[in-house]
Amino acid sequence: MGTPILTYHSIDASGSIISLAPATFARQMETLRQLGYRGVSVREWLDHPGQGGPPDGSPPGRPCVITFDDGYQNNLTHALPVLKQCGFGATVFLSTGVGPRNDWVNAPGVPSLPMLTWPEVRELEAAGIDIQSHGHRHVPLNRLGAADIQTELTTSRQLIAQHVPRPADVLCYPYGAYNEDVIRAAKACGFRAAVTTRFGWNAAAADRYRIERVPTQWFRKFPSFFPVLLRHWGSPVLLPLIRVYVGMRKRMRKGQVG
Repeated sequence: MGTPILTYHSIDASGSIISLAPATFARQMETLRQLGYRGVSVREWLDHPGQGGPPDGSPPGRPCVITFDDGYQNNLTHALPVLKQCGFGATVFLSTGVGPRNDWVNAPGVPSLPMLTWPEVRELEAAGIDIQSHGHRHVPLNRLGAADIQTELTTSRQLIAQHVPRPADVLCYPYGAYNEDVIRAAKACGFRAAVTTRFGWNAAAADRYRIERVPTQWFRKFPSFFPVLLRHWGSPVLLPLIRVYVGMRKRMRKGQVG
């Protein structure tokens, strides 16, 4: 059945394609809690796959991995209080060479948003949030040569290691862009796993360098899909149907449908 891995970006009220309103995020976390899920980080999931209870002996729950891409400041100001209230862990995939705002984003409707500073990153880590790599400059790695891929990955790992106690050992491919060369470079640079933007679920034998996730922004206009998805996670009927729905939404955004 696999473990659901949720993808978030910015927690703000703009309604942009990368945004989820703070109130919606809080409702989703409460839904997870009520359904018996326990929010965990990528690091904890990899260390204890399928484990229902945390090492400290607190009440067990079915694990659900919570991830945030890019490193928006509102992950600290808006998301962290909700996570703490629910007793959840999470991972922030940090692009170490961007900022102070998300100037690399040129999608329509996306507001200018502040990124995390290093003191704020340390505050998140001290609160139990797992800090991992989203590359350095947030560029599609599959368009780079071997030397530039290595520079992107090693620079990101080195900067994170300078600022937080635990080294980054999981990569989130910027834009979900990767190929075999990128995977080889990730392994050579010391990453033990990598996540994609592909919708799906991960069985125990899944390729740890092609980890699939659930892009939660696709359910913003249909909030009732979120509890249905998590309540019936692993259904042989429901999940393929949602994958088709997500694919159609992506094609519509690109102007290929409708």
